[in-house]
Amino acid sequence: MSRTQQVSILGQTFTIDTEDSPEHVAEVANFISQKVKEIQKAAKSASSLQVAVLAALNTADELIKSQSAQKMRISKAEKKIDSILKLVNSQL
Repeated sequence: MSRTQQVSILGQTFTIDTEDSPEHVAEVANFISQKVKEIQKAAKSASSLQVAVLAALNTADELIKSQSAQKMRISKAEKKIDSILKLVNSQL
């Protein structure tokens, strides 16, 4: 069931229509707020829009790298499983 929740980032309040729990929405908002604060410290003269875009770019970069690493781990595990299955089948 969808419900409306509010979060505040960069002094702006956003209303979100979501099926996620309030705890999850708060965790996501806190994560983004931390990213925004990190960028604001590093780029003191950046506008709110620039800070938001840089936070989105950094978050997307982390996500894509994480997904790539996960795919590599899955591929490695699949190869090990195939190797074990071949060994087991050769012993039958």
